[in-house]
Amino acid sequence: MEKRPFKSCTVVCFNKEKIAGLKKQLPTHKELQASARHHKALGHPARLAILHILSLDECCVCDVADVLEKPVSTVSQHLKTLMFEALLDYRQEGKLIFYSLTDEARLAVEYLGALGGASI
Repeated sequence: MEKRPFKSCTVVCFNKEKIAGLKKQLPTHKELQASARHHKALGHPARLAILHILSLDECCVCDVADVLEKPVSTVSQHLKTLMFEALLDYRQEGKLIFYSLTDEARLAVEYLGALGGASI
C-alpha cells in the first residue's frame, strides 16, 4: 500500500451543523475507553489465536496450550485477559474449566475475519 502524505485544510472553517451532528454520534468517553480496552485485549497474536480456537470448539486451558505449543501458565494469563473483557464464557466439569466465546467475541472474530479476508 502506498503511503500518502497528510493533507490539511489551508483555512480554518467550521460547519456548525455538521460538527453538532458528529458530536451527537460520537460515543461517550467511557464507551471509547471500553472499546480501547477490548482492542488492546485483541492486540496480541496469542489472544487472537485463542479466539480462533474457541470459535471452533470449547476447550480447557490444557487443550489451548497444547494447540498453541505454549505453557499452560502463559495461556492461562491470556484467558484471564479475555475473561476480564467479557469475551469468554466458561463452564466447569469436575476439575476442568471449559472456555467458549461470548456472543460479543463471536462478532469480533467474524469482523476480524472479514477485515483480513480469512478467519483469524
